[in-house]
Amino acid sequence: MPLIRPATTEDALTISRIHAAAWRSTYEGILPKAYLDRLRDDHWTEYFAQRIGKGSYKSYVTIVKSKAVGCVTFGPNRMNIAGARQEENWGEIYSIYVLPEFQGQGQGKALVKHAIRQMKEAGYRGCSLWILEANRSSRGFLHSMKFKNDLKPRSFTIMDQTLINLRYSMEFQTK
Repeated sequence: MPLIRPATTEDALTISRIHAAAWRSTYEGILPKAYLDRLRDDHWTEYFAQRIGKGSYKSYVTIVKSKAVGCVTFGPNRMNIAGARQEENWGEIYSIYVLPEFQGQGQGKALVKHAIRQMKEAGYRGCSLWILEANRSSRGFLHSMKFKNDLKPRSFTIMDQTLINLRYSMEFQTK
């Protein structure tokens, strides 16, 4: 089982680098090439430093040979969207990314399981996350983790390209 530890503000640049590398790899052919080409490793550094520093949400990193290779961020569900199975006390996984060279080795699965365990302990009744429709490999990963697509798609635009976002959710089993 991978070593997972809480992220600190000192991890903000590392988490940003993980996101940027994963975006360039995962979203190649999905997001506009010009957008990915301009994506800097430090793009999200300030964002993560602020969120982690304020405790706005939980963030964890997975470590392999003393190096952070993946990260997950989660907390309270940020949206109440018409048509969603939106009960009180639901959490949301805001992001889950693993460096491309470490994907397929169980790091992502361990991070998602850790986030779910933490949300259950915090009293959440379920969790959701958003994913691009065109991201087939990650959708397959979510299905394997027992997440279900439960809401009609939402669209947004990046550099004149319309993208479709899907919400996946999981209701936690009560004992």
